[in-house]
Amino acid sequence: MKNLLVTLLFLLTSFLGFGQSVSAPDSKSFLPSTTGQDASGFVLTGFSSTETLLASISLLNPPSGTTFVLNTTTGLTAASGFTLAGNKTRLVVTGTMANINTALASLKVNTGSVIGNVQLSVAATVNPVGFFYNGVNGHFYKPITATTDRTTYTNARARSLLTTFKGQTGYLVTITSSSEDAFIFANVPATNVWFAATDEVVDGRWVIDAGPEKGTLMKTSNGQLNGNIPGVYNNWAQGEPNGSNGSENYAVAKWNGASTWNDLSNNWNNPYVIEYGTWTNPDDATFTEFYTNSVTHTNGDVLTARFNIDFGSNVDETKFTAKANTFVNNVWGTTTNTSRAISGLGKVDLTNDLDTVKVNGNGVRGTTTGGQVEWLVVYDYEPQNQRYQLLIDKREFPQGISPSNVTSLQLFDVWNGPVTYQWDDGTWAAYYIYTPTEFNFTNSSFTSYIRRAGSFWGWSAEFTFTPNSVFKQHGIDLSYTNQTELNTLYNSIVTVSDVFLAFKELSNGGIFGNQSGLEFTSGIQFMNADVDGNGIFNESDTYKLLQHLTGV
Repeated sequence: MKNLLVTLLFLLTSFLGFGQSVSAPDSKSFLPSTTGQDASGFVLTGFSSTETLLASISLLNPPSGTTFVLNTTTGLTAASGFTLAGNKTRLVVTGTMANINTALASLKVNTGSVIGNVQLSVAATVNPVGFFYNGVNGHFYKPITATTDRTTYTNARARSLLTTFKGQTGYLVTITSSSEDAFIFANVPATNVWFAATDEVVDGRWVIDAGPEKGTLMKTSNGQLNGNIPGVYNNWAQGEPNGSNGSENYAVAKWNGASTWNDLSNNWNNPYVIEYGTWTNPDDATFTEFYTNSVTHTNGDVLTARFNIDFGSNVDETKFTAKANTFVNNVWGTTTNTSRAISGLGKVDLTNDLDTVKVNGNGVRGTTTGGQVEWLVVYDYEPQNQRYQLLIDKREFPQGISPSNVTSLQLFDVWNGPVTYQWDDGTWAAYYIYTPTEFNFTNSSFTSYIRRAGSFWGWSAEFTFTPNSVFKQHGIDLSYTNQTELNTLYNSIVTVSDVFLAFKELSNGGIFGNQSGLEFTSGIQFMNADVDGNGIFNESDTYKLLQHLTGV
């Protein structure tokens, strides 16, 4: 087993698509236990202005107490089972692109006291007539309810497999959670609806009969609660399934209009539902003509590590596994022995493998709360320099804290990041905040503490300063088992020109020489030329590159 170091990740290419798309905002850190925090930045583009679109907004496994709300819903219609008003963890709407974008610009997040990741996902497509979209799992459902189309269970099962929708093969709907059960109940205007569960092989041994969960054991004996498998969803009516006459081997939802299930024989002609989608996370959807994007914010201080890896069509990413590691004292070390498989979509999540113990960092961090006195002044944005200048009243600094040591600030929900110290005149301490985008002061949930005054904004903010603590530097270690595929990967990224550039950089004294005649133009080039990953680019690295190129 050999390892491919994290530096290869910097060579991975993201391809920008054209036409319809959903763009997502940058990640931010929300304040715990705070309502109405700005979560705007999702934008739909490329759709016709006259088309009716279906859009889904979802919080994926949010921390307890975290919700979102759309403050503007003009022109939108809530999908069946949803309402526009109030706080949500998911919402599906229809409307024009302009109306949906206006609503997304008003998106706010409310946080509870529980810290954690706040993953927001937005998906959009041209609204398909006769289909219903589930924002929880990212699947589409097509009810077949017309009297002339109702049929037996086995026919419904077979017919579903003959259909396709947006590039996905259909299957008789599976019901694997209370959420999905409620979705079917709300969106299918019929009763006694076939779904994929049967005990046709062994009476009383019920299994899921279609889709990605096909073959999953649900229960081992008839009866409402008898033999139910822990962790597998069952929702039978009282006394059901009962296997009456030994022929009731197939399941229906919405039994007689109720929210529970029953078992029936195959001579019933019932409505049914076709399901499209095999994933559990909407962000993994692979529908054609369907566009999705997501962003992972945090409620509080949370460390996450999610990677999208693409080695191109010649290398199968599933042949690789990943481990998290830390870089301490110029030495890489794994944080865990757990290897995480890379999905067929090139995704891997190492969040649970990270070393979350903080170490002392450089400088001081300042945090703010609303106050009575304007201790902070922020001047208008300088577009030519892409920065703000801000002044903090010296009286806010406690004894022992020097303004020159402040390296980061949290300013309400407007900014949370690095600052550059400028000067201290005894009354004010001046800093720069460098950012390519301007602040949206009016979208802050702390507008009552911010006022406009000529060419600056006055902030009524109380400061707390504490020494910085930081997370350790982390990397990803990719392991492979197929040497042929790895050689293909190497050959696609290390070329004659790369090796020539490395030798030229070394001969001109770059990086750790006299620093004249530099050939490398970015840190990425240095990191990839540092073949042994010891933090030093030297002659040994150049000859290792040459050895690879010549096949030694």
